[in-house]
Amino acid sequence: MIISVIGVGVIGSAVVTALSKNEEISQIHVLDTDQESLYNLEQSIGNRLVRTHNVDARNLAALKPILSDSQCIISCVRPDLNIALSDLALKIGVHFCDLGGSKSLVFDQLKRNEEAKEKGIWIIPNCGLAPGLVNILYVHGTTEFDHIDLAELRAGNIPLSPQPPFNFASFFSADKLIEDYTDSAVAVKDGEVIEVAALTGLEDITFDEPYGQLEAFHTSGVLAHMRPSLVEKCDNVNFKTIHYPHHANQMRFVTALGFADKRLIDIGTHLTYRDILARKIKRHLWNDEPDVVLIRVSLTGTFQGKPKKVVYEMIETYDEQTKSTALKKVAGYSVATVAYLLAAGKVKGSGVTTPALAIPNEEFLERMEKAGFKITKTVS
Repeated sequence: MIISVIGVGVIGSAVVTALSKNEEISQIHVLDTDQESLYNLEQSIGNRLVRTHNVDARNLAALKPILSDSQCIISCVRPDLNIALSDLALKIGVHFCDLGGSKSLVFDQLKRNEEAKEKGIWIIPNCGLAPGLVNILYVHGTTEFDHIDLAELRAGNIPLSPQPPFNFASFFSADKLIEDYTDSAVAVKDGEVIEVAALTGLEDITFDEPYGQLEAFHTSGVLAHMRPSLVEKCDNVNFKTIHYPHHANQMRFVTALGFADKRLIDIGTHLTYRDILARKIKRHLWNDEPDVVLIRVSLTGTFQGKPKKVVYEMIETYDEQTKSTALKKVAGYSVATVAYLLAAGKVKGSGVTTPALAIPNEEFLERMEKAGFKITKTVS
């Protein structure tokens, strides 16, 4: 079994590490433009299965012969490249998955559903943390009910040692963060799919110490691509992101001032206000510091005429030994697991959809737990 990974940035390197521990994989092609990053990855993993290739992800002609013998391609590059890479996967007839990104770009991928079915392959975007693992927990939980009154999906990635005044660190793309805070979010209310404004719906949420009382609020993207499955037996569904208190108000202040606008600053520059905000986030708030991933997915409804509640919870912290962030571990292993299931032929059918609606959720969660990710499930 051969799997190819394009991009060895923050998540890509974690994906390769996760794949290298799978004895069923015979070879891993790793592609990136940064020769030093490729060398460092090869040295850190020390695995004979890894084959590195110094190539640009935009050079499709150079990518094609490298990827053609793969059973699955994983994209860990910036989201705007995923459309072209999806098309390349369709052309050579190889399964493809990615971390997702822009809501509109994923909708473009979904338009390739019929072509993917004709080719007999899967194109599966949104395979990271949220969207990704959180959606899988939600869909897995729905199988325990005849009807669901309320499903609340909560997830966040926060620094273990928050520093004022922001008490915040950006562990992934600043551009994606801004999009999450400005685009509308999808939810279900009283059986109808609705859109709600990001940074609204503020609520308190509490985890055991040392985390204590936090806050959660609507952000874009996590449920957007699951319609119409969201309303099959659920009256109310929503997703909110977890952060330290006051973060939503801070970001509402910034966006209200227009710093997330795509409007040009003036006629003498090509930069928008959003470009400047993204640069400032990368410079002052991006970090590789110790972090924690917090997940809670709660479903309340009925089964065989009786009330029932199912709650999944996961707390994953920074790995001191490997110096790996919690987000890197969780998102990396999540997309690596989806790719393995595709490459191993364990996903029936073909087409374009999100992982929660295609992959065998039970086996996915079993593999996550075997890898050391503790997901608790409480039924009452």
